[in-house]
Amino acid sequence: MEDFFIIPIKDIDSNWMMHGFECDFYALEYCERVLDIPMKHIQEAFLNEKGLEIHLFDIDEAVDEDWYIQLVYLSMHKNVS
Repeated sequence: MEDFFIIPIKDIDSNWMMHGFECDFYALEYCERVLDIPMKHIQEAFLNEKGLEIHLFDIDEAVDEDWYIQLVYLSMHKNVS
């Protein structure tokens, strides 16, 4: 089961530019409010030149949740734990 995801930046915002979005707060905010990922499952989230990088934990019970399925779909890179 995947616990590491990179969502391409252009999927987040087609007008995205690196400046102004380096703060981890924006990444966590996006994960919680837009992707509906419960904060209890987010180990860390941050923006970089590749996209929104998300590391999850305690996801065994979440693999059938809509937010997790969406995250797998959106992800361009998956690392099996």
